[in-house]
Amino acid sequence: MPKRVLIAGAGHNQVRTIKQAVEMGLWVGAVDANPDAEGLPHASAAFRADISDADKLAALATETRVHGIFPAAEMAVPAVAAACSRLGLPGIPTSVAERVRDKLEMREALARANIPNPSFRGVQSVEEAKQAVEEISYPVILKPSDGNSSRGVRLVETDEELQPAFELAISETQRGIALIEEFLDGEEFCVDGLSYHGNYILGGITAKEISPPPNRFDLSIYMPPSEGPEFCAEIQTCAENALKAIG
Repeated sequence: MPKRVLIAGAGHNQVRTIKQAVEMGLWVGAVDANPDAEGLPHASAAFRADISDADKLAALATETRVHGIFPAAEMAVPAVAAACSRLGLPGIPTSVAERVRDKLEMREALARANIPNPSFRGVQSVEEAKQAVEEISYPVILKPSDGNSSRGVRLVETDEELQPAFELAISETQRGIALIEEFLDGEEFCVDGLSYHGNYILGGITAKEISPPPNRFDLSIYMPPSEGPEFCAEIQTCAENALKAIG
């Protein structure tokens, strides 16, 4: 009998994951709130449900007798961790799942471990945002603490820009907390890898060409970076230390 897995998230970005799991011989149940999600037809069975709802995922996992739940979409990570913990399935601790999805909690964990961090403040009102800016100084980055896909993220350089940026960030957060960070000018790199039984396995380091403000997105990515192996080793060490700090 094939192993059975529930995959939380079946949008365009998850199609390849679903196809690969099926090709591996797994029984795959794909879950998405959108009945027209692109990945659903490629699964062994399709389910419509909110992938950020741990109760619904746990109920589906019990109903389908799966051996594991995979959070293919970022927003599903905390709910999947909670459902797996409840059912005794493999997964990361719920507290760690919350920490990797909430940027304020992540910043606080890095700060406690003395990992290099920009100055930051969590704020819930425009007045708190103004006070944070007085302490950090312009320019700052203002973002939802628990958002994803860079929605609601703005570079703020003046008092006039602060309130609309705050309101945008708050509109994209479920917790009602916006994060203000010191703006760091420089290159951005992405580190992909796997944590397996407490060991970090590097997948690759990607350099990026990013669009100018106010709406930042990747224009192109390339792997490996052109800076050389010593530079990449520093980035890898930074990523490993950060992962240890957040658990």
